[in-house]
Amino acid sequence: MLWNWLRQLPGATGYYEPTLPVLRQIVRYDPAPDPAHRHYHVPSYGTEYRRLPEFDRYYRPYFGLCDLYLDGPCEEGAELAEWLGYLLSSPASHGPVVLKDLNLSLRLAWVRVLFPGVKVVYLRRSARAQWRTKLRNLRRHYGAIAGLDNFGDTSLSAYRDDLEWRFPFLGPRPAAAPYALHYLINELVDKLTRAQADAIVEYDDLVARPAPTLGALFEAVGFPAAAAGEVLRLAPVVPEAQRGSGDTPAPPGNEDAELTGSVEETEGQCRRLLAEFGLAAESVLPGEVRAIRAKNPRYVTDAVDRSKGLHRALRRVSCESFDRWGMVLEKEAMIQELARVCEERLELIERLDADLKRLQTVAAPTAEEGGNRGEDR
Repeated sequence: MLWNWLRQLPGATGYYEPTLPVLRQIVRYDPAPDPAHRHYHVPSYGTEYRRLPEFDRYYRPYFGLCDLYLDGPCEEGAELAEWLGYLLSSPASHGPVVLKDLNLSLRLAWVRVLFPGVKVVYLRRSARAQWRTKLRNLRRHYGAIAGLDNFGDTSLSAYRDDLEWRFPFLGPRPAAAPYALHYLINELVDKLTRAQADAIVEYDDLVARPAPTLGALFEAVGFPAAAAGEVLRLAPVVPEAQRGSGDTPAPPGNEDAELTGSVEETEGQCRRLLAEFGLAAESVLPGEVRAIRAKNPRYVTDAVDRSKGLHRALRRVSCESFDRWGMVLEKEAMIQELARVCEERLELIERLDADLKRLQTVAAPTAEEGGNRGEDR
């Protein structure tokens, strides 16, 4: 929502999720935005990317799965730095450049160092509200869910796999339940983003009072507040009553009923866990993150460090393979469809051939019948 409003500014170019692992497929095949995701007034996610002549040179599918925490110049972030630099300075961008990307949330200190002129806007939403959205999307894809623990979420596991090396409390024992892992990651994002943001916008304020909230945000990042009216005219707010109703059936189940009792207890346990690791403050700076390993040596072992390197290597290889295989699968699907059509044509030809032979058998008299007919004549 906020990304789409910012990209309506005069001359602005908006790039949606530039570190998404499947971005190349989105750019190439341009699937229509899913209305169930409530991305209104967005005709395409790939339009801006298709204007980039060097897209394939700089983009890598593992940007959203590896090295998700960065806080300064490093070899691990070199390729991503080139990609972001290309987006921010591309000739295809003639005015302000807007990047909307959740996977940059734990890299903002690194972004600040490499691109000191950027403005960071933090659209803040509660962990519970995000969890409801996650459940809604999961139900839409997989049907009814019996409980909060009865599903697998690849985005959560990807973050855990990559970040556990630096944040040991994300491991399978402390964060056993999916909501615990979700809450801990959300708290990390919240604390680290607060420390880097030029402006913080509450999601509920943006929905309830879009014009004044957007006007104040524009002023905070250097745009005229009056531009908010024009932006809202181009992409008006969709009334709450229409969201999720006209586009897709309401999801089964009652998320509010699930976010009680045990969830509150889980949140309390997570807050105590964060405090134990020195992350109780409202905002957290990179130095406090680096201190985690130094203050908790029992979690720092050669095996953990080796597993981090192995995980990173496997992620990069698997992502590159998937990216290439995605194109192969598209071609394979076309070949399979062609083969199916050919099989149908062959079956038709065989049926026609059999019918023709049967007709020839009926029409052509036997030698004996031909001789008798000659005698009759």
